[in-house]
Amino acid sequence: MKTILYVDDEDDIRLVVSACLEDAGFRVLTAANAADGLTAAQSQFPDLIISDVMMPDESGYSMCTKLKADDSTKNIPVVFLSVMDDEVTGLEVGATAFLCKPFEEEELLKTVNDILQSGDGRAQLDQALACLRDKKLDEGEAMLKKVLEVEPDGPIAVWASYYVGQVHQVRGLRDAAREAFLDVLTRDPQFWRAHNRLSLLFEGVDPPRAINHLQRSLAINPNQADIRARLEGLQGTY
Repeated sequence: MKTILYVDDEDDIRLVVSACLEDAGFRVLTAANAADGLTAAQSQFPDLIISDVMMPDESGYSMCTKLKADDSTKNIPVVFLSVMDDEVTGLEVGATAFLCKPFEEEELLKTVNDILQSGDGRAQLDQALACLRDKKLDEGEAMLKKVLEVEPDGPIAVWASYYVGQVHQVRGLRDAAREAFLDVLTRDPQFWRAHNRLSLLFEGVDPPRAINHLQRSLAINPNQADIRARLEGLQGTY
């Protein structure tokens, strides 16, 4: 049985998320603030941590930074579940994924199960993300491509291809980024994050296609207020 630590200052949300995870067969630990979450992680060593971002006294970002700086917890994957949608900051502080509140139970469980995949690919993905956080793009990209060689099928390959696209996007290689994100959607048509990235790549050059990707992203995951606002803005100007 895999153990998941869920950190959130809202009692009702903790109960709902805990029930969802327990019904799916996970052992669930909870904490009501970042300090308690850090203590639980360092003493219980869960398989995965899910955390809110905005909490009293200390944010989820701060907690994640501390987790990644501690050798005993740095390899525990972190997923942010928040009303804020800031995947870029989440990746910078060490998270593997970012989900929005309110959340879809199916999407939460899919993300958790994807990340908890075991094997060499999982470990190499963690190492690649660490390189990307340290701005070592060449090394990180090489590791991501290694993941695709080691585990060419399954959810780990989807995430690896997604982060390859992000590397290309950071470098300004728009065509390569598009190709990587389209590869993600070929592997997993429900991976709405790739639609969001593609919309950014098409926004200035092909607005109708950008709108299409935003619509498809919202059709898969409607709980994205920022994406809905972007879509309305594009539709209002085009």
